[in-house]
Amino acid sequence: MKASLMFALGMNNNGTGLVLAGLTLANHPEVMLPIILYNLVQHLIAALVDRIFFKSR
Repeated sequence: MKASLMFALGMNNNGTGLVLAGLTLANHPEVMLPIILYNLVQHLIAALVDRIFFKSR
């Protein structure tokens, strides 16, 4: 339960940061690509950690 809450809060904060960065950096769309890729990589790593450490029985 604690792990899912930790993942959810971390993902939610990244989404908020991505929205704020998108509004602030609207004139520079190329800056958004590393932020989007970081968010994608974080989701993939979270899924991998969940798969390895929290397998459903």
